[in-house]
Amino acid sequence: MKNSVIRIKKDSMKKSHKSDFSFAIKQLSTVLNDAKEFIKGCKSDFELFSFMHKYEKIKFKKRRLRVKIRRAVNNFLLSFPVYWQVRIKRYTDLVLAIIALIVFTPIMLLISLFIKLSSKGPVLYKQERVGKDGKHFIMYKFRSMYINAESETGPVWSNIDNDSRVTSIGNFIRKSHLDELPQLFNVLKNEMSIVGPRPERPFFVNKLKNEIPEYENRLDVKPGITGLAQVRHKYDETIADVQKKLKYDLIYIKKMCLTLDMKVLIWTISIILSGKVIR
Repeated sequence: MKNSVIRIKKDSMKKSHKSDFSFAIKQLSTVLNDAKEFIKGCKSDFELFSFMHKYEKIKFKKRRLRVKIRRAVNNFLLSFPVYWQVRIKRYTDLVLAIIALIVFTPIMLLISLFIKLSSKGPVLYKQERVGKDGKHFIMYKFRSMYINAESETGPVWSNIDNDSRVTSIGNFIRKSHLDELPQLFNVLKNEMSIVGPRPERPFFVNKLKNEIPEYENRLDVKPGITGLAQVRHKYDETIADVQKKLKYDLIYIKKMCLTLDMKVLIWTISIILSGKVIR
């Protein structure tokens, strides 16, 4: 009886050992599988780290490239005003002047006829003005005054609202700015630009450059038919007006570009169409 009980105990112990062993094997396989997954995860994390490291390198190279491009663009922009003034602005002036002459030729012929019928004298008024780098040139305008209007007074600033020197047709072409159309020929001759500081007479240039600092800086660029100062400030009547307009001229010279020229032209056209006076 005792022997049978002992055998049963032994058999049960063997079974329990076998079950414990199989459980341990299962646990070990589970741990190994987890370890494999962990290793795989570590590998993918390493690959991700490598990718991020390469990405950061690429970003750094791109950043350096952007800095180099920005520096190159800045250097180009610093030297661009000279190129713009000599090339692009000149081509733009030529194209616009030719188009304007084609469009306004019938109007210019009518104005010439009315000037001839209204008063004695030539159709065109030629006057010496100071251009780029202080060079003198002859500027053309439709004659709006009587002959020898300044013989008694000498050179004086115009008063567009009340000027006894101006003829009846002259008053109209001045207020409508049609008297400036012949200056398109000055543009073709490369003496003027479409947009720029207005050219002044030598008498006033010699006077103002002694009274106003930086006035001669206006002569760094070609004068224009219209300009930023003309669309932003009134007609010159006093030294204070000249000083204010000089600020606009210097702003234009500093920021001169195709976009600004287009803006000035749009402002000029809108002012003319609205019936206001460009000063």
